[in-house]
Amino acid sequence: MQVNLKKDVRKRKTVENKARNKQNNQFMSLGPIKFGTLQIRRLPVGTLLLALLLGAGILLACEVASRFDAVSAELPPPSVGCGHQQLDTKLEQLELLAKTKGRVDCLIFGNSMVFRDIDPAVMVSAYRQQTGNSIVCYNFGLMGLSEPAAAPLARALVNKYRPRLLIFGSSPGSMDEDVGKFLTKRILANPWILYHQGEFSLDGWLIEHSRAYRHYIGHRYLSRQRSEVRLKKIAGQRKRIGLVSTEFGYADTDIIRMESMADLEGDDPLRDGLLLRKLKKYRIDAAHLDALEQILALDRRIPVLMLEMPYHPRLMEYLPDAQPIYDDVIGKIDTLARRHQVLFLRSQPLRLVSDEGWFDLNHMNGTGARIFSRWLGEQLGQAVRDGKLKDPALQE
Repeated sequence: MQVNLKKDVRKRKTVENKARNKQNNQFMSLGPIKFGTLQIRRLPVGTLLLALLLGAGILLACEVASRFDAVSAELPPPSVGCGHQQLDTKLEQLELLAKTKGRVDCLIFGNSMVFRDIDPAVMVSAYRQQTGNSIVCYNFGLMGLSEPAAAPLARALVNKYRPRLLIFGSSPGSMDEDVGKFLTKRILANPWILYHQGEFSLDGWLIEHSRAYRHYIGHRYLSRQRSEVRLKKIAGQRKRIGLVSTEFGYADTDIIRMESMADLEGDDPLRDGLLLRKLKKYRIDAAHLDALEQILALDRRIPVLMLEMPYHPRLMEYLPDAQPIYDDVIGKIDTLARRHQVLFLRSQPLRLVSDEGWFDLNHMNGTGARIFSRWLGEQLGQAVRDGKLKDPALQE
């Protein structure tokens, strides 16, 4: 009796297994599985390939369309994802300049002092008078740019555009540990910057090679703005603080009102108070000096010119105790320049610009920028004639 019972159990299990295998085979087959009114069908390989090709075609069409100026103008401004509108604008301007001119001979790097104080058009004109040659030069000065952020950004743009000369403008004030923290943090973590440092990522590759993807990033950035009023407020702020630039990257003084300090009666604490408060708690940051050395080390690949960006002479009258600090920082910069055999142009002792040429204690207006840019072009031309620099117009 027990034997028969065991046989019945084994027979029942065999039947159940066959039924389960039959169900599994039905599920894996191409036939539909019915659950009420829902039917699920396994797609043939050909259909999947067709869907992939269709998707790739749509993406390719978007990429091609985004490269037409008429289409691009209607899309959100392209972005590399740092959340810095001026950086995105200047990257677009630089790309357009490289396409229209066929090359970029010279890149000028630095913070807002470089942005507002150096007009490449005036500098190039003075250089041409000295050498008889013309160069294509772009001012990549950015608001809030510090040396730790400038170093990887300079490497990325040198990799991309292969300029023949890099001019880096700096001052003792930019060596403070509190300078440029916001932009530095974003640039150091940006996938596009990391991609140019050899750290591959899909985001970095797409930002470098896909204009459509950069437009998409720009769309994401703009979508975070909560209202049209907010956008208008941002546009007004950009105009006031000087984010509007010419085709060569210089602050457009025809649009931005930059008064002269000589037109102001007495001192204006709203304009200079912040700078003075920062200088009173000034501390030299070793990370800034290390980053500056990384920039100067680019001279192994292209010629580098180190440029001192001047302050208004009145600054030392405000802060007489700042002179020893200033001399100490300039000494450290000079040491680094000598170590890398980089030409270091001093400007502060020359007092090139009078009151009529200053907007505040550390930014020139259009008048001062023309004077300073002409001097820089002349010095650059003289350095080429003296054999201290190779002519960027003639290098292969």
